Amino acid sequence: MADGIGIIVGVVLCKHIPQRTIRWLSATIFVIFGLVGIYEVLVSKIGLGYTALILLLLISLSVSAMITLAKKRPNKNFAETLD
Repeated sequence: MADGIGIIVGVVLCKHIPQRTIRWLSATIFVIFGLVGIYEVLVSKIGLGYTALILLLLISLSVSAMITLAKKRPNKNFAETLD
């Protein structure tokens, strides 16, 4: 039942929202859930506290910078921008 509702909502949204926007939104949500999960493990299992928060912030900023730099070079693929 839930899958059917999700499929119907997805089809309706795709007709009104550009696919690129949906991709970026879903990728952002996925990354946020991943960072929250990593933070919870670092705090509860390892006990890093604020160090974990600072580490995750630095990783997030690094990935954002890498994506921004990759967009500025549209003629090269992503792997070539990392060299």
